[in-house]
Amino acid sequence: MKKLFAALVITFVAAGILAAQELKVSGEIKTGFFWYQRQIGDGDISGEGYVHNSEDDDEEQRLFNKSGKSQGRFRMNLWLDNGNTGMKVRFEQTEWRDSGIPKWGYAFAYGDFFNDQLKLSVGKLGDSAWGIGGPEMWKELDTQIGIRTEIKPGIVPGLNFGFVLNDMSDQQSYYYQEPQTLLDIFKETVLGLAYTHDYFALRMAYRLDSEFDEDMGDKFIYRIEERAIQKALPGFQIWANGSWEGLRTEDEQALWMINWLYMQYAPEMFTAQIRLGYDAYSRRSVFYARPSFYYNLFDNFLNVGASFEFAQDFGEGKYYKESPYLRLVVEPQIRVNFSSAYAALVYQYRNEYHTIGKDETYKVHALNLRVVYSF
Repeated sequence: MKKLFAALVITFVAAGILAAQELKVSGEIKTGFFWYQRQIGDGDISGEGYVHNSEDDDEEQRLFNKSGKSQGRFRMNLWLDNGNTGMKVRFEQTEWRDSGIPKWGYAFAYGDFFNDQLKLSVGKLGDSAWGIGGPEMWKELDTQIGIRTEIKPGIVPGLNFGFVLNDMSDQQSYYYQEPQTLLDIFKETVLGLAYTHDYFALRMAYRLDSEFDEDMGDKFIYRIEERAIQKALPGFQIWANGSWEGLRTEDEQALWMINWLYMQYAPEMFTAQIRLGYDAYSRRSVFYARPSFYYNLFDNFLNVGASFEFAQDFGEGKYYKESPYLRLVVEPQIRVNFSSAYAALVYQYRNEYHTIGKDETYKVHALNLRVVYSF
C-alpha cells in the first residue's frame, strides 16, 4: 500500500510537470492526547489515556469518548487541474496500529463540456456539489464508484442538477439470491440538485434503493442556507441540514430522520451559536440543544469559551421513563490559533442515561489536548 501511494503521488507530480498542468495539494493532520474517567451509576470509577482527537467523534463514540483508539487522522487531497478536465483524489488514514487500512475518500476524473454547462465525473466519487456540509453532519450520497452527470444551464446561473449511476451501497442481501442485473444498478441511482442565490442556497440529493443489497430503503439529504439577513447584519447566519434514511420501505425499524437547525452570530470579537436537533426513529425521538460561545482575543490568536448540550428523548423507546434529561454536557475550551494550525485544551463533563429501564447515568470527566495542522 505504501508503494502504491508513493507511485500515485509521483504520477501526479510527473503529470503536472510534463503536461504543464496545475497540481494542487491540500490536507490535514489531526491528533491529540486524550484522557477520561467514567463512572456508571454508583459503580467503580474507570478510565484510561491514549493518543486521540475527539473533535470529530460521532454520537456513539462520544458516549465513551473514544473512536476505536484512533491515534489521529492524516488526510491528503490531490487535485490535478487542466482547465476543462482534471482528476481529484483524497487519501485518508485514521488507524496506525497493526493492520490499519488506508481509505480512499474519492478518486475520480472529470470533464467540463459545452462552456461548463455539463460535467461528467467517473471513478470513486465524492466531493459532491450536492453534499450537506456540517457542522453536525458531513454527508454525501454519491460516494460509490460510478458515473456522475451534472447539468449547469447557463440560462439559470447557480443551478446544478443531475444524476449518478453507481454501484450498490452495501453487499448483496441474503434474502435476494437472483443474479445482479443492470436494472438493479439503475435502481441505485442518485438524483441531485443545488441552487445558489444571493438570498439563499439549497442542496439536496435522493438515493434510490434496490432489493439487491442489504441497505434498506431510500435516502434523502438536504441543506438550506438563509443569506438575506447577512446583508443587513454581517456575521449572522441561519442554516439547516438533515438526513432521512429507510424511506419507501415496509420495515418501520429502518426509518431514521435527523434534522438540525443552526443560528450563528460571529462578529470580529466573538462567535455565538446554537444548534437545535431532532432525531426521529421508529419508536423513539431525541431533541438536542447545543449552545456555544467563544471569545476571540489578540486578533483571533486566542479563543476562550465553552459549549453546552441538553438532550431529551421521547416515545416508547425512551431509555428511562422518568428521566428529566437524556444527556447533559459542559465543554470549556482554550484554543491557540496559528496561520495553518491550532492547539486546543478541552475539558468535558458528561452525564447521560444510556441503560434502558434503569435509573442510572454515565458520568464522564475528560481532557483532550487537540493538535491540528492544515496544508
